[in-house]
Parts: sequence; structure tokens; C-alpha cells
Amino acid sequence: MVSSFSGILSSSSLSSSFLRTKQNKWRHYMSSYYNQEEEEEESNLGGGVFFDGPTDFIRSSSSMTRASSSTTPTEETFAPQNPSPPPIPTSIPKDVVIIGAGLAGLSTALHLARTSTHHITILDGQKLNDQVEGKTTAGSFAAAGMLAPHSERLPTGPLLDLCLKSRDMYSDFVSAVEDMAQKSGAEGFPFLYKSPNGDDDDNKTPWDVGYISSGGFLAPAFAGDVVATWAPPPSSNAIWLDKNQVRELEPRLHGDVVGGWWFPEDASVDARKLTCSLRAACVGMGVQFLCGEECGGLVKSLELGGGKCKEVRLSDGRILSPNTVIVANGSWMRDLLPVPITPHKGQSFSLRMPPNTPPILSRVLFAQDTYIVPKADGRIVVGATVEAGTFDKHVTPAGLMHCISNALHLVPSLSTLPIEETWVGLRPTTPDKGPIL
Repeated sequence: MVSSFSGILSSSSLSSSFLRTKQNKWRHYMSSYYNQEEEEEESNLGGGVFFDGPTDFIRSSSSMTRASSSTTPTEETFAPQNPSPPPIPTSIPKDVVIIGAGLAGLSTALHLARTSTHHITILDGQKLNDQVEGKTTAGSFAAAGMLAPHSERLPTGPLLDLCLKSRDMYSDFVSAVEDMAQKSGAEGFPFLYKSPNGDDDDNKTPWDVGYISSGGFLAPAFAGDVVATWAPPPSSNAIWLDKNQVRELEPRLHGDVVGGWWFPEDASVDARKLTCSLRAACVGMGVQFLCGEECGGLVKSLELGGGKCKEVRLSDGRILSPNTVIVANGSWMRDLLPVPITPHKGQSFSLRMPPNTPPILSRVLFAQDTYIVPKADGRIVVGATVEAGTFDKHVTPAGLMHCISNALHLVPSLSTLPIEETWVGLRPTTPDKGPIL
């Protein structure tokens, strides 16, 4: 039932054990995962580090030249009062085209920009300002940001191994992203995340992605629920806490909580800030962006043949023939490729701690029916519903009630906090909940 983006892998990080084909048609897919909890008969992917949509390396490109990188900004160039969006490209290089400006496409673009001489262009059908302000149902902005491989009780196996390895890579990854975003200077500022409450702290540390490595992740248990009857793998380093011990960690938990599993090595990140910082890092490395249907950023169709992408048709009538096409548009991938991906709608909301008030929670909570993720800026993210097969983008009374009632059952004192924001995100999902490669 829960959706949370949990991180990123670059294309070079994938284990060969995850390679497979679907009907012998798509042989070179890069892994794509999305974190969602089991509901009824659904199997789940679990927490960890996942892409939010498949990416297809259709053909490798040959000798190319890197786009120019930005220089380190001065203090004056780093804080423009009214940053302008990047100019609309008049031409698109033929090297690499990436469809989708979410975490999957961005992480791939940044990896290629750092390790190759490719000219890279990212296409996305949504306006830049709408994305930066969070007016989107894309999974990257909707995710709660848990870096918790055991949050959804995965069995021992290669997927769990991948999640654990990815989580352990995360500290170095976010440090690199923040550093490159900082160096993007004025070029990167159009991509800066705009907090819904105008938080001044965002201006003091604009490219901080909200990575929290302390406190770990706690799975509270009520008598007889799935958490109480679950035994994590011995390799998880999980610690079972009894009723008294679990309240030493989180005193505000409901009195009926009988204990919980504590995973001290887990972490969290602010997925929205990470997405924006990745975009700035990419533009600083010379990646070209084309965002918005009116700019031609919306891809209408792909011409496929012989296992290759021959043409990319844009909304403004242009037809591209790039050497490499990477499709990373999440739940909308079936519009372009014959892959079995469907959206799973998730409704979530956030609360806001009052200024200068001690936090109610110190770590991520993930119970049977809810997750609660405190953020470094005082937000508390709560989610989420799982509604299969719909692109509906509206928050509903029933969906919001589901999230609120489960959260208050776990932490009653949340009832006094103001609701800051509600939103919907779409999780790209395969029939067996596994990756497409």
C-alpha cells in the first residue's frame, strides 16, 4: 500500500543477476523498480534503492564530445533574485535523448555526463515550473523518501541484496549531487525546489537534499499484525524492541503498540529536493533540458523496428533520430513502448511541526497500514493509498481519511498538527511487481 521513492542507481551499478527478457523482445532494458507495499494478494518490491521507471538503452552511441560544464559560481551568481528558466534549445544533439525528467532519467543523465563525452538531452512533457513547485503526479516528487530495504518485508534474495547495497552507497551519492548542484550556479537556480510554505531554510542551504542517516527505521507492531508475526532475515541487523524499549525510541507511539523491529542502519531523503538538486547537477554538467509540451518536450511516439528506436516524434512536430534513446517516463511508459506497466495511484499528505517545537518523531515509522516520515525541515510525510490502474490525480475524502486514520492510530499526537499539503503520485508497476530489464 505504500509508495516511497528510495533512491537511485546509475546504469553501471546494476547486477547482471537482474537481467531478463520479456517475450524475447526487449533485451537491453536497464533495471527499474518502485517501492510499494503489499495489499491483499499483491506481492511487493520493498524499500531500498529503486528507479521509478524502466529505461531502454536501444543503441549505444559512438565518438562524441561533452557539452560544456559550468564554472564554480561566485557568491553573487549563486543567489539570483528572479532566476530565469533555461533557454529553449534550438537544436537537439543526436547523441543521447532521455525521455523523462524524474529520478531515473536524471540519475542516468548525470552518470553519463560524468563518465562519457556524450551530448545529453532530457525531454519531459511537463513545464519546468510545474515540476519545481510540485504540481505533478510523477513518482519522484510524490515519494516519501525512505531508504529502508526491509520496510516492506522482502524475502532474502537478489532484490534485497541490491536494495541493501544501494542504501549503503547513498551517503556518497547525495554528497556528490549536492556538490555538483552547488557548482551549477545561476544555471541551476531555475531548478531549485520551491517549498509550499516558503521555508527560508531552503534559501540558506538550497541544494541540501534532506538526507538523514541517524535514527534508523522503526517498524512498530500491534498484537497479531503482520509486523508482530514477521521475522526479518538474520543478515538485516534488526533489533526487536519490547513495548517499553520501543517507547524509549518513540514516546508518542500508541499505547497498544506491543513492540517493534528497529533497523538502525536505514535512512531517508527528501525526494523532491533530491530531484531538483539532480536537475541542477545535470545542467551544470552540460545536460540540455526541453520541458513542456509547448516547447516540444512531450514525446508523442517512437518508431521502433529491428530492436532499435528509429525516430522520436515530438509534440511540436520535430522528428529526432538520436543514437541512443533512454525511456524513463515511469507510469506513462506504455504510451511509448509495449511494456506491461500500469500506474498505482497513491494519496499522501504532510503535516508541519510548529517553529521552535521539539519534534514529535525522531525516525521513520513503517507499520502495517501506514508510514510516517519526519523531514529535516519540520515536515512530516504520511501515506499512502494504493489504487491500481488509474491515472486519476485527485485527492479524495476516502483516500485522505485512510491515511489520516491509520497515522493517528499509530501516533495519536499527530492530530494537533496542521495539514500542510496533500498530493497524488503514480507508481509504475509491473504485473509481477518485478523489474523490467
